[in-house]
Amino acid sequence: MKTMKVALLATAALAAVSVSARADDAAAIKAQLEALNARIAQLEAGPALPTGYSLLAMSEVEQFTLTGEKASDVSATSTANRISILPTADMPATSSISWSMEIRAALTHTKNAPHDVVTTTTTISSAVVVNTNVTYDDDTTMKARGRIRAKATTETSVGDVGVDIRLQGASEFGGGAAATMNIAWGWWAMTPDWTLGGGYTGTLSDPGHGMDSLAQFGTTIFFGAQGDQEQMRLTYSSGPLTWAVALEDSENHTLGVGGEHTQLAVASRLNYAGDAFSASLSGYYAPDAPGGMVTTLGDDYWQVAAGATLPLGDIALFSANALFNSEDDFGATAYVSFNLTEAAFFEASAGHVWADAANSDVTKINAGIYWKPVDQLKIGLQADHVNDDALTKKQTSVSLVTWFSY
Repeated sequence: MKTMKVALLATAALAAVSVSARADDAAAIKAQLEALNARIAQLEAGPALPTGYSLLAMSEVEQFTLTGEKASDVSATSTANRISILPTADMPATSSISWSMEIRAALTHTKNAPHDVVTTTTTISSAVVVNTNVTYDDDTTMKARGRIRAKATTETSVGDVGVDIRLQGASEFGGGAAATMNIAWGWWAMTPDWTLGGGYTGTLSDPGHGMDSLAQFGTTIFFGAQGDQEQMRLTYSSGPLTWAVALEDSENHTLGVGGEHTQLAVASRLNYAGDAFSASLSGYYAPDAPGGMVTTLGDDYWQVAAGATLPLGDIALFSANALFNSEDDFGATAYVSFNLTEAAFFEASAGHVWADAANSDVTKINAGIYWKPVDQLKIGLQADHVNDDALTKKQTSVSLVTWFSY
């Protein structure tokens, strides 16, 4: 009898353990199903990609730039955003897409701003003489500019191939209110050191250092006088050295009887970018057009320029450049910036052109204090002064400026 009781108790204990184990297994399976459902919902909510690709990373990167791009444009937006796309095993290429967006706005009061242009005609001895007079007045206005920039790179069997595009729409910041594409560039990395590029971007004749009126207008008074150019460019990069040479379309440089005349020019630029400082040397040559064409800057125009930037740790930055051309014009600009706090800084810039032609000297001075709590936001108060000998009035502006970037 006692033996029978022991057997019955043992059987009951085993049954209880079996039921408890099955309950634990069911709870584990339920937890796994809930986790799987959550993962499926997460994947369904993610971005859709082409068949054969998967999203590798989405990150913030340093702002992308081009050799020859204006220093004021480079400093406008410090970061960009990047999506990197990783192919599956049967897809050979790896691609990345970077983009940035920037909006500037300013409330500006200008003393002695050009107000109106009055044209009068007078007939003297059967000859018509046209007189143009500019009137000046104080002016308060709003200015705005928006930019979108995108860069895409893909690995191919013959090297990386990429494109770089910037769209700009402006109101009184320059460029007109309509959207324009002021960078349209493509390149092919033929080897690790040599790159072939072509499209429309800044001329290599701009040394890319020293700035004036940076904060409000993002322009320089003299350098890059040839402006942005259509061009084909060959670039060599090795360590801190970059050398580029380009054939540029100098159609805005040469005029003839029939109007604008397209002519090729040669531009080159050598950059050094080290830890202690960076420097550049650039040159530009545009031969005179055949058939008695007349150039706006002179026959066989040439230009040489040099610039350097010296960072003083994380505290300050100094940048300057100088230029001389075949017209006996000499120009120089300088820029300094230093931090007041972690989120506030001061910057000032100045530029002057000593022109050989009468009444052609130009001076610009700019200074401002700015608050930048994050990379995406900057607010400042600044003053600008312009003295152009070709004008009868000196102009002084005070502006409240804002930048919003992503």
